[in-house]
Amino acid sequence: MHGTVGLFAMSASPYHVGHQTTINLASQQNDMVVVFVSLSDRNKSGAIITGEAKARAWEIIKKTLPGNVTCVLGGSPVRKLWEHLGHHETIEDTETSFRIYGVAEDLESRFCTKNLQKYLPGLVSRCQVETVPVERVFSGTQMRDMLVNGDRLGFMEKLPAELCRTDKEKLWKLFGGSDVIKAYVKEVVSS
Repeated sequence: MHGTVGLFAMSASPYHVGHQTTINLASQQNDMVVVFVSLSDRNKSGAIITGEAKARAWEIIKKTLPGNVTCVLGGSPVRKLWEHLGHHETIEDTETSFRIYGVAEDLESRFCTKNLQKYLPGLVSRCQVETVPVERVFSGTQMRDMLVNGDRLGFMEKLPAELCRTDKEKLWKLFGGSDVIKAYVKEVVSS
């Protein structure tokens, strides 16, 4: 691998316009982009998003991504990103530079300068790795709230414009839409 590689780790529970904005930016700024995505179940804000639903969603989402983007699905996205960089550190790759994308607080907690220097001394000393903070456009918590509250139009509006209406409807149904609130109420009542 040569040139610049953008790296982006995300839970994407569910995927939204903020993720797409970051991927598009990385695609424009790098020769290649590798996106690491969790397929673990997510049960926050009353919304239950299964790994199976996320995997099916990514079959739809991948079709809208720029041609220089590759997805690595499953496992811990942050760990996978560190492993990717660690591999290039180990083989003493001097031909590839890496840009790690994310919102500032995520970058600071997951890829702080101290840890980059500690675990990737060769890449750092050769100025081959940097972090690129991006603005938080939207959040997964807000998307999950829309699922729980049955806000179909709001949910679909915050999905990337690159998705057609039919695919947005599929994602709404895939993640349970207003059925999520029924499952949550049932869970609360039974406990």
